[in-house]
Amino acid sequence: MSDDAKFAFWTNLLRALETEPHKANFVRGVSGLEHPVIAAGVDDSRRRLLLVSGEHDARSAAIAQLDIQRTIESVQVVVMRPIAIDLAPIARQVTDFLGGQTVEPKLWQERLKQLSDNNQLSEAMGQNLPRWIAGFDVASLNWVAQIMQIVQQLSMIEIETGDEGADTSASGTIRFERLVNLDPAELDRHLGVCPLPLYELDPADAGVIQGGADLEAIREVLRRRQILQFFFPSPDQLALGLVDRGLQEPSILLNELSKAPDVGHPFGPPELTSTGVPIGDTIDALQEKGFLVEGEIGVEMTGSARSIRASIRFKPREGIVSKLANNVSIKLDVNDLFRPPGS
Repeated sequence: MSDDAKFAFWTNLLRALETEPHKANFVRGVSGLEHPVIAAGVDDSRRRLLLVSGEHDARSAAIAQLDIQRTIESVQVVVMRPIAIDLAPIARQVTDFLGGQTVEPKLWQERLKQLSDNNQLSEAMGQNLPRWIAGFDVASLNWVAQIMQIVQQLSMIEIETGDEGADTSASGTIRFERLVNLDPAELDRHLGVCPLPLYELDPADAGVIQGGADLEAIREVLRRRQILQFFFPSPDQLALGLVDRGLQEPSILLNELSKAPDVGHPFGPPELTSTGVPIGDTIDALQEKGFLVEGEIGVEMTGSARSIRASIRFKPREGIVSKLANNVSIKLDVNDLFRPPGS
């Protein structure tokens, strides 16, 4: 695919997100650092700047967002980060062949001999590998960043090495658990960045975006992939997400919910309640629908609401929930600074 067709992916996607696309290689933050980007979308009427990050990981993208935001405080900066490959399915294919996620030297040596005899794994990989790496042929990317990301994923494979003078019976054991269970977009969602898992796009959906003839069709692709809702969140779904994150006191919940447009995320249509419900009445509307009930310290989710949250908690749209929840002023213990994300 030509470079023009690959860049058209971002041009058309940014137009579908109601911005004017621009080609860019970097944006300078208040620190003076130049943060790599692939494209930018400007929404003058809403004072939004959408950036397609060229960073190699979620932390760098989140830091870039904050650094750039402090440079142009009158414009709200929203960041999306493309992820071209997920090595977890490949790791699962390998471990299926090797017979487990922890493989001792004797076993993997035997399996490698079998592989040379019947090409079982090679055939399976040959069938699935094009699908797993298809993201690289979808859109323009920062190749250095994507290669760094692949190296990071591969580093999750653990190989035991024996220390001098110690028992070396387990030396050479390979552990795939971390890579098999990898979610490449998890930290993006946690840090309020929108991950774009290009490896999940099928050729038909990618073709719709690259074609660009029908912006509403592009929005429908993004909606089905739970990406559009990051940029235009449903107020009722966002309210449930904030309750799920512990914002149960109604006044605090409504205060944070109402901030979404102010941080660059204008509301989309409601998904669980009626159209036209004022933002201030969202909690009441969710209670009337049976998604929220009064609890001991505020509103609580019902079983049906928890089921809904379980179905979308791991989608790209979850980033806006994190973006708002992470900004809530709470009493912080110093030890909290050293806890891993989500703990």
